[in-house]
Amino acid sequence: MRLSRELLSTLPHSVYRPHYDVKLLRSGIVHLGCGNFHRAHQAVATQAALNEMGEEGQHWGIASATMRRPGLVAQLAQQDHLYTLLTRERTGTTASVIGSLHKVFCAADRPDRLIERIASPTTKIVTLTITATGYHLSADGQLDVTDPLIRNDFNSPTPISAVAFLTRGLERVRQRGTTPPVIICCDNLSHNGVTLRAAVTAFAEAEGQGALARWIAAHVQFPDTMVDRIVPTPHEGTLPTPDAYWAALMMRSQFRPNPGFSGSSSISTGRGPCGRRITARASSMTLTCLSAPNSRC
Repeated sequence: MRLSRELLSTLPHSVYRPHYDVKLLRSGIVHLGCGNFHRAHQAVATQAALNEMGEEGQHWGIASATMRRPGLVAQLAQQDHLYTLLTRERTGTTASVIGSLHKVFCAADRPDRLIERIASPTTKIVTLTITATGYHLSADGQLDVTDPLIRNDFNSPTPISAVAFLTRGLERVRQRGTTPPVIICCDNLSHNGVTLRAAVTAFAEAEGQGALARWIAAHVQFPDTMVDRIVPTPHEGTLPTPDAYWAALMMRSQFRPNPGFSGSSSISTGRGPCGRRITARASSMTLTCLSAPNSRC
């Protein structure tokens, strides 16, 4: 028996679960890189915010794109995009069912779907956890325009790199005259917001879209962030000793739960998006909207 929306109410009372109706959730956040860290940190923090917001938070679900792992998409789809997080604390291990993922898809299989998600007027925030190598930077921290993958993405309607996906999505936003989402890099890069903005504008410039590059630099927010959480790779050693309690939970989960350690922090500096409320509540320590009076929020 797999974990599903219908089975949420049958889980043991000691298992944390969504306090909102997951069936009513809609996407307001797009994420690139649906890996262990994202599922054990950002999705969890978003669920905490959704629990607090109630009906008002129903449009802040996450559409999460794995860049090259279609198998993960199939696994999560069979569980209604629900999964279990196991959090190690000094007093023991707690289990939480996470329901903030509204949609999960593979960018490599459906590139236009990710581009359209980024460009959608309902998308207020785009986040990334693709590791430092996923940005294809040179030693000086600039986009490596000689990288074969980056070169193949120039003017391609079916990109592979995250930088190209962002450029294509923002290009559609500019063409339609809608409000661009806030782009939040959550990877361990020095001045990651500034670095990502420079990479995206450099990509647009390199493929001959100077006007788009200037528009992105002037209109799209790329706040700097610092995110911290320890997320071990799931394996037998990170799971608690099976007993009747865990068996009752694990029988409803098709693949290994995400383990993590208690305690996490996120800091974001920059002007807040119109979705400022969700980012302000999304983690245990977040600093947002350090903007001058009358700046756009």
